[in-house]
Amino acid sequence: MKLSLHSDLLTYLNDCLPAVIDYENAAVASYSGVSGENYTNDLDMYKALTDVIIPNYRKLAEGLGEFSVRLKTDEVRKLNEKYIEAVKTNMSAFVFLENMLDNQDASKAEDFNERIEKGQTLMGEWLAELQALCNENGVQMQ
Repeated sequence: MKLSLHSDLLTYLNDCLPAVIDYENAAVASYSGVSGENYTNDLDMYKALTDVIIPNYRKLAEGLGEFSVRLKTDEVRKLNEKYIEAVKTNMSAFVFLENMLDNQDASKAEDFNERIEKGQTLMGEWLAELQALCNENGVQMQ
């Protein structure tokens, strides 16, 4: 176990992620509240996208980007970059959905679904890689 990697993981888990996780939680909760069985109309979806979801994903991406300079090891920096990629992919999907609603173009719903699925896949990969790195280095995830 490399002490610097162990320490960097602890910084990432205990300082970096808690500083931005509320942005992701707010975006996910808002989207859940206006999609699927909770969908009521396009206007509510649009307002959630423009007022909560997209702004929170932007703040999340910015916050994660700022952490890169604090992270000392390549392994944790690469992990953070994966998270940024997942966040930006999700944000791009939501901007795409916003444009679909603006243009009243439901024909591109499949494109949106593919984009959001890609973001979720990246998020799952990031979480699995984070868990593996923690396991390899004796760090407990909360």
